[in-house]
This record gives sequence, structure tokens and C-alpha cells, in this order.
Amino acid sequence: MVQRYSIKNKVVRAAFYISSIGGLMMLFAGLLFLCWNHFVADRSQYAPLSFLESVGLVSIAYVVYSSLRFSSIGEECAEHKAAHIMALHQQSAPLHHSNEASSQPSVSALSGLQREQLKKEIERCCGKDNLQNTAQAQAERSA
Repeated sequence: MVQRYSIKNKVVRAAFYISSIGGLMMLFAGLLFLCWNHFVADRSQYAPLSFLESVGLVSIAYVVYSSLRFSSIGEECAEHKAAHIMALHQQSAPLHHSNEASSQPSVSALSGLQREQLKKEIERCCGKDNLQNTAQAQAERSA
């Protein structure tokens, strides 16, 4: 099902995301600015922060947090994918014993429900665009 105004929806979604992240960044930068200047700079020898410096610190913290989160999601997805593939292999083991020529698990040996589960898992981990590119490449190889 193709959405009628998909470009407009993507632009609105991106603008909403940017404004919400920007608003949160300004909020946290303001809190950092006030707390640093009120609690730390007044009571110690440290220099006070300007608002732009606090925005920079919050931005760096966001980039570090996002990169750590992204790397942990990739590892989690890889572990989950490996466990899922092993479970599918164990479920389809009786199908492979009847055909001794193929020692590797095959998608054609899976039931329709198992194929849909595998497709959803690949979409979740790899993204829908990557799945479509893989399906096109497999179709080209088989043709």
C-alpha cells in the first residue's frame, strides 16, 4: 500500500524529530548552564560556562550516547539473529534428514509461517530496504 503523500509525511516527520531533539537539547543545555554556573562555578575555581559551551557539551554527550547505543543494538541483533537461525535449523532438522544431499539449511525447507517469521526478523534487524535488495539479488542469481 503506497501512501499518497509519502514525501510530505517524511518531511513532517523529520521536522518533528529535529525540533523535538533540538528542544530537548536546549532544555538540557539550559539545565547544565544553570546548574554549572550556580553550583560549581560559584563554589570553586572553575570558570563559568556560556550557554553555547553547554550546548556543545550536551551535543557531544548525545553523539557519544547514540554511538554507544547503536553499537550495543548491533551486537544484540547479531546475537538474536544467530540464536534465531539455530532455532530454525533445529526445527527444520527432520526435513534435512530426509534429503541427505543438502547439509545446509534452506529457506525452501521452511513452512510458510517460519518464512514469515524469518522475514520479519530480517526486516527488524537489517531494515526493509536491505531485505528488498537481498531479494532482488537472489532473484537475479536464480534467473
